[in-house]
Amino acid sequence: MDFMDPVIHTGILGGGWTGLLLGNELRERGVPFLVLEQEATPGGLARTVRFKDVAGDTGPHALYSHDPKVMRYLRSLPVRYEVHHRKVRVVHHGNDGQIYEVDYPFENGIGGLPLPHRIDCLEGYLAASANKRRSFRNLRDWIDHGLGSGIARHFMIPYNRKIWNAPLRQISMDLVKKKIDPAPLRAVIEAAFGKPSIGRKVQSVFLYPKGGIGKLTELLSQRIQRWVRTSESVLKVERIDGVYAVTTSKNTYRFRRLISAIPLKKFLKIQPFSQFRRYSSHFKHNDTIFVSVALKKGCHFRRFDDCHWLFFAGPEIFYRVNMMHVFYQSRRRHLVAEITHKGDLRQWPQRRIESRVLRDLRRAGILARMSDVESLVSKFVPYTYPIPTAGLHRVLKRLDAALARKGIFLVGRSGHWDYINMDQVVSKVWNFIERHPA
Repeated sequence: MDFMDPVIHTGILGGGWTGLLLGNELRERGVPFLVLEQEATPGGLARTVRFKDVAGDTGPHALYSHDPKVMRYLRSLPVRYEVHHRKVRVVHHGNDGQIYEVDYPFENGIGGLPLPHRIDCLEGYLAASANKRRSFRNLRDWIDHGLGSGIARHFMIPYNRKIWNAPLRQISMDLVKKKIDPAPLRAVIEAAFGKPSIGRKVQSVFLYPKGGIGKLTELLSQRIQRWVRTSESVLKVERIDGVYAVTTSKNTYRFRRLISAIPLKKFLKIQPFSQFRRYSSHFKHNDTIFVSVALKKGCHFRRFDDCHWLFFAGPEIFYRVNMMHVFYQSRRRHLVAEITHKGDLRQWPQRRIESRVLRDLRRAGILARMSDVESLVSKFVPYTYPIPTAGLHRVLKRLDAALARKGIFLVGRSGHWDYINMDQVVSKVWNFIERHPA
């Protein structure tokens, strides 16, 4: 296949949220670039997808941030937003066979638990607080000794075992530092006695684009559509005469430098330097099955119909359910259940998984009648969650430095194997552009 000329300054592998942000930043600076995206529509995990006759998002991409600059940027985009006040529940199974609605975060909502479980959680949290440990080896150590035996047993251990495709002792404290804001002791005590409090306040009010999260990636891709190539899977990267030759399913392009925003494990397989392929074993991840359940017009979910999303630590096959009609402000009731594709589930056929989702929704009191369902569609999405395993930051530091010396840079949630939200991706892209503008 003939090379396409001229040599382009920057090749961006992956046209998801990270790749599109990078492209927009380079365009503003006049740096020649090209974005290569394997799907027909850019956006990656931040695309709004069609589940047969309804639209939905792969996960609740609530837009909030600790960084006011990022929020100003998001608000400045010509996108119509709805302001949402978070309504999230943990669905808890009591020993009496009843389903209990617990406010989120779990430790702030223990007042909704049956009394024996509430006492367990409070006693465990008090004991953990009395030990005054401030340093923990890994996620499991923090759950056991930072939150206490009750919260560990009734929610945190079963939930995290369900979601993560790795043992909890292999997951580093980076997960807690980046994603979890533990409740103070006073708030947990007050919650146990029925006084509610708002945990993780930064996400308690968030923005969501009208029509789905894909409105953001549509906007960014339209601004640089001349420089985005879709339906082009990257098959191979070679280093030839000081230039990177990137072969896709359609063409071969030449670049002076590369920025990879595709899943790092995938990139390591196709990059040209054999000494870096051994790093692949360090990077663990989740693959996810998203199951869409849309109801017939006029039907409602029996419980939790007005919630944004729900967490499940019990026997249900899913760990989270996202009520998409609440995000979309739609009259048509529609949810998307998330399931980590691991263990025995890898052998299950699609129909069995979908049937189990319906059964579990019925048992949780969410789905009133099977006959209410109009459409049931599932989608398998790989590399949804990069897992922050112990020691990963040291591996990434070495790999970053070695690749950068060769003109290859890793950026973003998947590209840099960094379990971060959309707002944090914006910050990471800005920081990268400041350090490497051209």
